[in-house]
This record gives sequence, structure tokens and C-alpha cells, in this order.
Amino acid sequence: MDPFIVEVSRQIDGYQSREEIMRVLDELEFLFEALEEEQQDACSRLMSLLEDRLRSQD
Repeated sequence: MDPFIVEVSRQIDGYQSREEIMRVLDELEFLFEALEEEQQDACSRLMSLLEDRLRSQD
């Protein structure tokens, strides 16, 4: 598993500010294309969680 995905998974509850969530989302989106399919699934789930968190802040 990609180390950044592991780090995000461990710290997912700590991402609260809009700026921090956007930064992590940008990095995940950039990383997504370089990942293998099974890792893309995990990356997609993390992005969805963070996007939901952003929507809840609006």
C-alpha cells in the first residue's frame, strides 16, 4: 500500500479544516493515476470521506 494512503487512513479523523482537507484531497487526486487498481479503490474511499466532510462544513 502506498505510504501516503496509509498515513491519510491513520489520520483521517484529524483532518478538520477546509484548507487541510483540500490539501490532502489534492495530493490524493494527484497520486490516484499512479496507483494500481486495488490502491485506487482505497484512495477513492478516502477522497469520498474527505469530500463528505467538506460538504458538511458548507
